[in-house]
Amino acid sequence: MIRRNGRTGSGRCRMAAVYAVAAVLLFLAGPVYAGDIRPVCLAMDIFTPLERTFFEDLADGGLSGYDDYDAFLIASGIVDPRAFSRYRPRIRAIRSRALAGVDRNAAPYDRGKTLLFWLHDNVLRTYSETSNLAGDLLDKGAFNCLSSTILYCLLAKDLGLSVSGVLAPGHTFCLLADGDRQIVVETTNRYGFEPGRVEEEAIEGGVRQVTVPETVYETTKTVPLYGLMALLYVNTLDMSTLAVGQGETGCLPRFAKVCLFDPENGLFADNLAACLNNLAVSALGQERLEPAYLLIQQGKALGRAPFDDLEVQYYNQMAEQQAGSGDFNGAVQTLWTALQLYPENPVLDNNILYYYGLWADTFRTRSDTGGVVRVFLAARQMLPGSAAVSEGLKAAFYNHAVDAYNRQDFDAARSICQEALGLFPGEGAFLEILNAIPQDPPAWQWGR
Repeated sequence: MIRRNGRTGSGRCRMAAVYAVAAVLLFLAGPVYAGDIRPVCLAMDIFTPLERTFFEDLADGGLSGYDDYDAFLIASGIVDPRAFSRYRPRIRAIRSRALAGVDRNAAPYDRGKTLLFWLHDNVLRTYSETSNLAGDLLDKGAFNCLSSTILYCLLAKDLGLSVSGVLAPGHTFCLLADGDRQIVVETTNRYGFEPGRVEEEAIEGGVRQVTVPETVYETTKTVPLYGLMALLYVNTLDMSTLAVGQGETGCLPRFAKVCLFDPENGLFADNLAACLNNLAVSALGQERLEPAYLLIQQGKALGRAPFDDLEVQYYNQMAEQQAGSGDFNGAVQTLWTALQLYPENPVLDNNILYYYGLWADTFRTRSDTGGVVRVFLAARQMLPGSAAVSEGLKAAFYNHAVDAYNRQDFDAARSICQEALGLFPGEGAFLEILNAIPQDPPAWQWGR
């Protein structure tokens, strides 16, 4: 008996690369993003013109200007128009030959088995662990479990068969529906149709028996065809290792395109959010506020709470920059905008008060007590319930009134105290100043 297994000795189909796990990651059990993730991805400036037209076509709910074979090419990185125009007729030629070489009227079981034989006899030449892209398959006949599963599913679908992809740790294969049965198809092996079954093959001088041992996988996950093609971007079949690498700039386009291929996959959305998070943190750390803001808004569109914290940090850093240049009014207005978005955030209240205090100090250094009053009046309007603002305003009015009194500008002192008493009725300090102001001499009584 000849036993053949097209997979590696470990039983796993390894891909070209696996991303390292980053420090900032949120892996959740299922989709937690809000709404449709596709507009967020399409808004990114990460696509070639060919990719842009393809993904917009795909997001419309079904391809019209492209087809599933084009999707395989594009997911494989064939996105230059000239290269695409060379590979497109070649993969279509395989389709035409397969449809001609497999009897569409045969039973599903026989159709599926014949298709696997046809692929290995005509297209799949050399197994290579890292040959997961369409280019290797078309140029050299080199394949692995992912590329062969995708091609098998594409052709099976056109032959009227019902198939789906299956992920196991480090490996992928097909399930083909045959009535109530689900037939396993190990596409890396010519005899991988229904493993465990003995296949008799005529050879010169007799018959030989061939079988592929049946494998029991600890865990499996059924994925749609476009979910399989999405994996071409992330270069791993082991979903437990799927993670954002340290080069988030390179990861972001990959995970955005992954999400366009498989928008319902929560794990892909998690990784897209992790990319955006890490890039936003990096941009804030480098004080590149404009790109940070864009990344934060993209992350917020995914419905992720951590981006709320990053947005608060963005507004705080923006205010710090404005205050550093002397634009204290701009700083408090920036934080006021943030406070409207996050009214329960105590840090924003404290920082607004802090910058009003710095703003008031600029008037104090010039002995402009009236300027200090104007600052705290503005602060009171913005933070009417703040006890600290109230006390600061009261002190500012008092100093302003004392300053006028000491200059013997008693009319000004009286006016300041009266304005202050309108805000702080019965406040003894202002009444005391009013009582100390000399009374005006009586007007001359004419005629006496």
